[in-house]
Amino acid sequence: MKTIIKISSFIILLAFATGCKKFLEEKTFTNLNETIFPKTEGDLRVLCNGLYNMFEVNEHYGRSYIILSDVFSDELTTTALSGPRYEMQNALITPGNSELAMVWSRNFTIITRANVIVQQAPTVPLQGSAVQPYVAEARFIRALCYFELVKFFGDVPLVLQQSSLLDSLQSFKPNRAPQKEVYKQIVEDLKFAETYLKNESAIPSTLKGVASAGAATAILAKVYLTRGYLPFAEASDFQNAANACSKLITSGDYNLFANYRDVFDLTKENGMEHIFSIQYDQAPNRTGGMTGFLIPPQVYPRAFGSFPAERKFYDAFPNADVIRKKFVFFDQGVGIGGAAYNFISSSTTNPFCGKYRDDILAQTTFNDRCNYLIIRFADVLLMHSEALNKIAGADVNKYTGINRVRARVNLPPLSGLNQSAFADAVLEERRWELCFEGKRRDDLIRMGNLVSFMNSAGYTNVKDFHRYYPVPQSEIDINSNLKPQNPGY
Repeated sequence: MKTIIKISSFIILLAFATGCKKFLEEKTFTNLNETIFPKTEGDLRVLCNGLYNMFEVNEHYGRSYIILSDVFSDELTTTALSGPRYEMQNALITPGNSELAMVWSRNFTIITRANVIVQQAPTVPLQGSAVQPYVAEARFIRALCYFELVKFFGDVPLVLQQSSLLDSLQSFKPNRAPQKEVYKQIVEDLKFAETYLKNESAIPSTLKGVASAGAATAILAKVYLTRGYLPFAEASDFQNAANACSKLITSGDYNLFANYRDVFDLTKENGMEHIFSIQYDQAPNRTGGMTGFLIPPQVYPRAFGSFPAERKFYDAFPNADVIRKKFVFFDQGVGIGGAAYNFISSSTTNPFCGKYRDDILAQTTFNDRCNYLIIRFADVLLMHSEALNKIAGADVNKYTGINRVRARVNLPPLSGLNQSAFADAVLEERRWELCFEGKRRDDLIRMGNLVSFMNSAGYTNVKDFHRYYPVPQSEIDINSNLKPQNPGY
């Protein structure tokens, strides 16, 4: 059950006024200082909860993230015939794309608010041991935002201090920092978070959904693995990625669900496979809209199916992978209203994503209670296999993680693959296991397959420069220090 309470940014600002005798007296709270910053541990909890709340909207994980990560891949397409979503699908991306502008702005807004907590929380009159976990949460969230930004845009401003304006970067005009510096800061933040956040088993049920030490370790593993392929990689990156994965695998805090469907079961959210998820629920928390965006009205009458699955992806899904294929797609069946549907009646029609399901709310609304999975244990097992293969192609231990994932869905174990063939097998296994979870674009780019795979999928105009999106023109108009624009745009 999801019980973490999300607080809106408006309420957070009101919380800064706690203790004022004249509640309606006009005051400015965008510039926090020691006279108005919260004074209790409860206040810090409210502030951190507000950071998680920022992830839930359509402009972030509620919709835009799947557009940037899955529509611009070989997994999802769009019904749009023009506009920003059409641009994403067809690699016709311009600096004026509004989806890019929203993701850039949203991430930096969250970073700015996290900076407030990082900088001001130590001034709260509490023992350091009581304050550090909240600083760690803020630094975890800051690292997560910067990891997204650096993957999407390359060099980005590295802002680590509290701004004079809480909600924007317009008060100053930072330059873009080299990716190497951004990655270094991400690693530092996640190491701090790993040290001071609670282990998953120590988080009370009333706070399930907040970042854990395991979540920091898992994201850190992915950061090391991602950086390991880049020109400025550190020699130990793949080994550090493998070590981080090993730490999680042996921790006892996480495991695979025995049943693949249970990963996405609303009654089993925040379970043993879920390392970090964006929380959605009914009031007082925010409901999500993933079912509305991904499921067609023939299945859920109030949904609109804006993002069908790519037909070539569906056709490529191995028929032997029965358990996952039957669950992952709505291809043919009966909708909740009782009407039969068939989305694969011809070779040119598209099935739809079936991972996000809420049959209860679908009766009355297009909203849902489906968490958005940032990272789960199966991802860690596959990262471990990938990292071990990069370290030493002859290491037989590299098969352990991927074969655990395959065993769950009754697929035979892999063996006897050389380093290149095993890397291909990991990429494919990630495709079948983690599809529609915002991983595909990153995987293709990280492993050097973006152009070849997208060209094979029919998007022949995808080029090497598409590994990064353009800096939003709206941001350059505000801050000319963001120039030069990324190559190709």
